Formats: sequence, C-alpha cells, structure tokens
Amino acid sequence: MKRSYLVLVPLLAAVLTLTCLVGGTATPAPDSDDQVATSVAQTFQAITPIEPPGLLPQPLYYRAPDGGGIKQVYRLDEDGVTVTQLTFEPANVTGYDVNPLDSSLAYVANNQLLRMNADGSGRQVLVDGGPLNQDEAYLNAVSSPVWAPDGATIAFGYMGLNFYSIATGTYANVLANEIESFDGFNLPRQLFFPAEYSPDGARLLLDVGWYEGGSIAIYIPSSNLLIQPSYQGIFCCTTTWTPDSSAVYVASPYLGMISSGMWRFNLDGSVNEILPMQNADTTFNYADAPWFAPDGQLYFFYGSTPDYPDGNVPLALVRSAADGITGRTQILADAFVDYNAITWAPDGSLFIVTRPPTGELFGAGPATVYFLDGRPPVQILLVSEDLHWGP
Repeated sequence: MKRSYLVLVPLLAAVLTLTCLVGGTATPAPDSDDQVATSVAQTFQAITPIEPPGLLPQPLYYRAPDGGGIKQVYRLDEDGVTVTQLTFEPANVTGYDVNPLDSSLAYVANNQLLRMNADGSGRQVLVDGGPLNQDEAYLNAVSSPVWAPDGATIAFGYMGLNFYSIATGTYANVLANEIESFDGFNLPRQLFFPAEYSPDGARLLLDVGWYEGGSIAIYIPSSNLLIQPSYQGIFCCTTTWTPDSSAVYVASPYLGMISSGMWRFNLDGSVNEILPMQNADTTFNYADAPWFAPDGQLYFFYGSTPDYPDGNVPLALVRSAADGITGRTQILADAFVDYNAITWAPDGSLFIVTRPPTGELFGAGPATVYFLDGRPPVQILLVSEDLHWGP
C-alpha cells in the first residue's frame, strides 16, 4: 500500500487541515471478537508462516531526525529493537526506496538522487538537480525514487517522470511535467511522480500534482502509455494494486474538497465505485489503507457516520470480498484516528500505525505494530515516518 500525496498544493494542505479527518464512530465490532481473531490468525499462519519467529517479518526502514535534527534513513531489524543509521547527509533525506533484491538504497538529499549499498557504503550521486528553486520547487526538484522490482532501474521525479539505468549510469525523461508560463508566472498543469510498481513489474502507479489538488495515473513503460482515470475531481489518497496487476484500489478517509469512499481504477481508465461517499440511507463512508491479503480477501480500514461529520472519524480494520461489502467483518476491536499512515507487512501478518508527535497534525512520531494473530500491540519506534520494508 502506498499513500498518494498531493504535491505542491498549498490550498489543498489547508483544506486537509480543516476538513479532512472527519468525525463519527467506528463500525461496531462483531458478536465474537475472539472467534474472528482466531479465524484470521489461523488463515495467515497457514498461508504465511514466519520462520524463524520474530517481531517483524522483514527489516523495516524509516526516516527520522538525527542528533542534529536532519532527517536520515534508518533500518530496524526483525527483532524490533536493533536500529542502524544508514545515511549521514548534511541535508534532510526527502525521499527514498529500498532495492527489493539487495537492500541497497536510492534516496534524495540536497536535491540529488543518490544510491548506496545495503550496509551504507558506496555512496554515489546519480543525478544532481542543482540548487533547488526555493520559490517554485516543482521546476527542478528531484524526488520520489522507486526501485523497479528487478532492481535494474530507479524511477524518480525530476521535471517529470524519469528512469535511471543502473547498468548504463544514465537516465531518460519519459514524461515531461506540463507547466504553463505567462506574465512571469508558472502554472503547473500536471506534475508526474512515481509511486509504486504493480506486482508483475509491468506498470507503474504515478502521483499527479496539479496547481490545486491532484490525482493518480498508471504508466506502462513498455509502450510509453499513460492511463489517466475517468474520475472527475481530486482522486486520492491511499492505494494498492490488485494481485493480478489489473487495477488499483483507491481509498479516501477524507471528506470536504476530497470525496470519501473507495474506488477501483482499471487499466482502461474506467473507475468503479466500491464504496460511495454517501449511501442511499444518507450515511457517509470512509476508507483507508486497502490491501489484498494472501487469503484473497480485501482488508481495509472503515468507518461511517450518519451525518456530515464535525470531528475525526475512527476507522476499524475490516475484511471483505473485493467488492468491499460482501462478508464485511470487523477484525480487530481497535479504532484508529489521528494517525499519519498505516503500513501493511508484505506477508499480511501485521500492520504498523505511525502517528504524529503529541499535539501536532503531521511530522515524525511513534510507530506501533498491530498483529492479526491475537498478540497485543507493540510500540517499536518513538520517532519515525515514511516506512518501507526491506527484503
């Protein structure tokens, strides 16, 4: 699952602050929490056993400030305790990704795309974007590195969508940002940023930034084809590919300038409504962090309110068929509110909730692991953001 961030949009940021995270109550728990939890635990244990046992199924990477307040990349080992600082940059690391084959890093700092080995050695500058335009950063900002599943290419944002070849040491711009200039003013029409490859590696989900708002799109490298959704309006906010790479599920827990609900974005550009913003009985739906588990079911965080909300909506973990409705059952009794992100483990055994610092809306804060096998939650990090799993 990836969270789709709407970029360079000051108005949207204000709208999200005022109208996003809306209020109500969580979906009621099933009659037998223990029975549901036991069933889920048995399903995951049968499909994805973790050997040898550990707190985490794989190493976890994250960003956090170092002793000087500069954001660096760290790795947390499977024991949930051992932390290694990997980058030591003089400026904030603003984005990164982990090579799915050898755990090497691709990351951005000081407006440069850099690469280093899994142990932190071999630091290389791959692309230098030059001094960042402080007034209009979108004109030359390097951003959003994403490793291809085969580890041979790094997709990244820089004046559009680019692919850096590890073999040749060169990069190519395949989609240029669309920016209109008039009377000395630049107006971003479409800015392209890589977000997540499909499971088969043949397609790349993009975040698309507008002057006010944003959307997503699918890019197919083999044919240089850009697929944009038929959805009208701001299309966000958390996404996941279907296991067969045929579509992207998009969920939104926000209501205001953005509609809440969940949709399926297909490869022909069509969009199917999974959960409407408002039901026939006038209740509102909210969804976040969709994910297809190894059992073939759709897991996501869901809440509803009878009226237009005036506060934060607690969301509860549910499981259903791919339509988001059939067999929908609440899995955990916990309700989640005021968090930064929810990150699923690749094997589906757990998810991690990161929260902002106390009293703040955003920023690096504590991370807590929630298990689907009945174990109690465990806080693993005091300060973290932008979580990625390593191989």
